Amino acid sequence: MVTSLRIALILAVVGLLMAVPPVYTEPRQHSTSQLWTFPDTDVVADAESKLTRRDNEICMRIHTRGLTEGAYTIWWFVFNNPEHCTSPLPVGDARCGGDDDFANPEVNLAALWATGGIVGPDGIGHFSACLEENTFPGQKLDDGPGLTDAQGAEIHLAVRSHCAVEYGEPALLRAQLTMFGGGCTETGGEALGPLGTCDCTNPQFAIHPLTKRQHEDD
Repeated sequence: MVTSLRIALILAVVGLLMAVPPVYTEPRQHSTSQLWTFPDTDVVADAESKLTRRDNEICMRIHTRGLTEGAYTIWWFVFNNPEHCTSPLPVGDARCGGDDDFANPEVNLAALWATGGIVGPDGIGHFSACLEENTFPGQKLDDGPGLTDAQGAEIHLAVRSHCAVEYGEPALLRAQLTMFGGGCTETGGEALGPLGTCDCTNPQFAIHPLTKRQHEDD
């Protein structure tokens, strides 16, 4: 009697387990990059950028220091076809660089807003964002399709300074955190953001090429 009851319970548990659909984990690739100063390409000490690639999405995290207190934006520079690049930067195992711009349509470069934030007096910045293929979470600097190949694109991340935080002007502050030209003295037109008094610069950058240092979780 006891044995029959145990068998019945075991069969019931097995039946429940078989009724639960299997969970499939999407493969992910991870890469880690240093940050460099621009344009000197000096390594930023104790700073790091991490990129996770999924089938149709990339996610990044930046932990950096040595920044001037103020407002910042982070920008994706996505080289969708890095095999067509001809001007690699001298750091980060990059295949792409300054001359691989919108003038070379084969590279299929996309430049898009990633996120924004405020850096305090300690100069430490923490930023994170995700980007799905063929989506535009904010301002873009080109007319292209955005990210088209999450697994195959070379990713550059630019840290852009918009100078002192304009707390007294909410609309301008919003632009400082979301627009390439927000609060800048010159940006190529007000379409990139309301003008201000900041000589906006890109003091740091990171590079995430496709390299052997990436590893995949199955």
